[in-house]
Amino acid sequence: MINREQTQAYYANPAQAESFEEKRFYGAFGEWMIEYDVQFYTRNPQVDYSFCQKILELGCGTGRLTIPFRERFPDRYLCAVDYSHSMLEQLRKKRPNKEIGLEILCNSIESLSLPDQHFDLVFFSRLLMHLEDWRGALAKSCRLSHRYLLLDFPPIASIGGLGKFILDRTRHRQTLKDQHRIFRIGAVRSVLQKNGFQIIALERPLVLPIPLHLKINAISHSTRLESILGGWGVRGLIGAPVYLVAKRIL
Repeated sequence: MINREQTQAYYANPAQAESFEEKRFYGAFGEWMIEYDVQFYTRNPQVDYSFCQKILELGCGTGRLTIPFRERFPDRYLCAVDYSHSMLEQLRKKRPNKEIGLEILCNSIESLSLPDQHFDLVFFSRLLMHLEDWRGALAKSCRLSHRYLLLDFPPIASIGGLGKFILDRTRHRQTLKDQHRIFRIGAVRSVLQKNGFQIIALERPLVLPIPLHLKINAISHSTRLESILGGWGVRGLIGAPVYLVAKRIL
């Protein structure tokens, strides 16, 4: 269950916003994870970026992907949206000058008022898992995109998903850290299909949970472990997170 008020209060805290990315992605593995995300979203071989002149990022936070996108495509229009003033303040500190082609909006997905199919590419990362009405938000993302939709989420069929499933049923009270969803890939695919999109690429890069790799804090050890587990052929079955590229069915 997602406690909307508690989640919003957490992200509205200026102190949390200032240290948010450092707490989430740290050390050598954290740097690897950030680079993986940047490559997936800004250099994905399944996306023809020449068609992506108008881009929308939902749940942009402090700009972990906004800034790499802006640096790679400085001549495109990029609209970055988040409902937390505090998170957006951190983004504005990184991009203090008002830039032509970059628009930063403080808004929730539910209240976002933009024309249908106004953007060539809509993307969001680490967002779907925190939303109360994730189906409605995903459907709206589809309506806003004329061509591509890129996203990621934690799957139920994973080691981390199993751990969360067990904790949700044994803990009497959830901490904020526990308040995120895990998803069936089929359920996400169904919402996409109902809204005119089909999955054209799916990646599951890791077998072991990200928090474990962060604690190991040695990219050589993480790489070796993942190579062994990948050799057993389990990554396609229980790998996480799931990264999707979806395209509008024209």
